[in-house]
Amino acid sequence: MATKKQTAKTEKVAEKPEGAQSVDQIRDILFGPQIRELEKSIVRLEGRLTKLDSEMRTNRKDLRKLVLDQGKTLSDEIHANHESLSSTIDIEVAGLRADKVDRESLAALLVEMALRIKGEPLLPGSE
Repeated sequence: MATKKQTAKTEKVAEKPEGAQSVDQIRDILFGPQIRELEKSIVRLEGRLTKLDSEMRTNRKDLRKLVLDQGKTLSDEIHANHESLSSTIDIEVAGLRADKVDRESLAALLVEMALRIKGEPLLPGSE
């Protein structure tokens, strides 16, 4: 039973002049098996390429999802750390404000100490 390719070849051979037919027959005898093997290799390679392309698309989608998920996780973590640090800073600032000495009170105290060390009379209103 003849294949489609062989039928097409015989039709082409029938259409060509006799000299061309013999050249085609010689070419087919010499290079036919190699050409058929190359065609099979090309078909296999195209199949592998299609499979690899499909795998690459799937992997790219998976990788994109993974990167987006990690980005969201890191963003949430950064936001939580920011909130925690802001809260801690606010608490520390409030504590410092409550515990700090007013500049004027500190200045008055230092002046009073300096005057006492020198043995000079205290300023009115400092006692």
